[in-house]
Amino acid sequence: MPNTDQDTIFRISNLPSSTGESSNLKIVELYMTSHERQRVRRRVVAPDGINLALELPTGTMLQVGQVLHKTQNCIYIVQAATEEVLVMEPRNRKDAARIGYLVGNLHRDIVIEEEKILTLWDNALAQRLAREEIPVRQEQRAFTGNAPGEHSH
Repeated sequence: MPNTDQDTIFRISNLPSSTGESSNLKIVELYMTSHERQRVRRRVVAPDGINLALELPTGTMLQVGQVLHKTQNCIYIVQAATEEVLVMEPRNRKDAARIGYLVGNLHRDIVIEEEKILTLWDNALAQRLAREEIPVRQEQRAFTGNAPGEHSH
C-alpha cells in the first residue's frame, strides 16, 4: 500500500517564514487553547489526519494566525480554540483601572474587545471583581491572548 501524507509524521523544528496567504492552497485550521499554543514539543493531529510532531525551541509561543506547516496542497494555520473566559465590562475608568490592577497583579494576559475585557477564567478573580460590583460573566469563546506564565517584564 502506498505511503500517504496521513501515514507520515511531519517534524516541525522551525516555523515557516511566510504568511498563510496563498490562494491555491487548502487551509487547514489547527484549533488550540492558549495553553496548547505554548506546548511546542508534542504531537498534533490535524483535522485532515496529518500528524505534526512539534519540536520547536523552548520558549516558542504559537500565535493565532501563525503558519505551522505547508505541504504542496495545504497550509496549516494555528487558530484559537474555545475555552472558559472571564468577560469583564467596566462601566467607567475607575472600573477599568481596578480591572487592570487586579488582572495585572496576577500577570494575566487580556484581550480588549470594544467595551469588554477578556482573560482566561479565574473563579477567585471573578468573585473579587463581583464583590467590587464590576460586571463580570463566564463565557465559552476563543481567547487569542496568552496563557498564564507567558508574560515578560
